[in-house]
Amino acid sequence: RYPSLIESPPRRPGALDGWPELRPGDASPGTGPDGAVLYARHCTICHGSDGGADGPNTAYLPTPPTAHADGGHMSTRPDDALFDGIHAGGRILGKSHRMPAFGATLGPGEIRALVAHMRTLCACSGPAWSEDGR
Repeated sequence: RYPSLIESPPRRPGALDGWPELRPGDASPGTGPDGAVLYARHCTICHGSDGGADGPNTAYLPTPPTAHADGGHMSTRPDDALFDGIHAGGRILGKSHRMPAFGATLGPGEIRALVAHMRTLCACSGPAWSEDGR
């Protein structure tokens, strides 16, 4: 019997205990990308589940990741810069090269959903000059 492509691989005991178990189809069909699900899947390992820069990988990074829950810092960064950092990686913004580029993994709608979720973590918006009147 061939394994189903939608079955999750077996987990090692104790691997990522307390982290959400995510499988294809976690977002409701027809609702668009779910930024919280994408954040849990791709970002929490470094940035932490609440955006506090306290994920399990943080101890192994030479430079701490951005704290997405820090409204003081995040309010200085326009959405376009957040989009670019997710799409092309940290190096494009002069940040750590260890922040991977997700442009080949995530589509533009998924990256926009991640940016929107990051705005909920910091309870902030970008700088006033960056608003486009939407």
